[in-house]
Amino acid sequence: MIVSEEHANRSGTLHGGMTATLVDQISTLALTTVDESGDENMQRGVSVDMSISFLRPAKIGETIEVTANILKKGRTLAFLDVNICDKNSGKLIAKGNHTKYL
Repeated sequence: MIVSEEHANRSGTLHGGMTATLVDQISTLALTTVDESGDENMQRGVSVDMSISFLRPAKIGETIEVTANILKKGRTLAFLDVNICDKNSGKLIAKGNHTKYL
């Protein structure tokens, strides 16, 4: 994703709210890749905990890469993590952890 003005704060860097949205959405999408039921309309769960560490800014025009991992998916809870990195340097911009009730 290329960081544009609509993703930025007044300082011209990726807004924390946008970072939180990426953690929420991308981890949820990762979770849908392990749906054993085959139901396209499966419940994607609800967030019970989410934390984000903001490590460095991403400026307007920079390309970021967002990856998510499913750490564990049980019967009622799923634990996920998300890394947001600068695509060119590979440096970590933000790290998120997300727990969802299924």
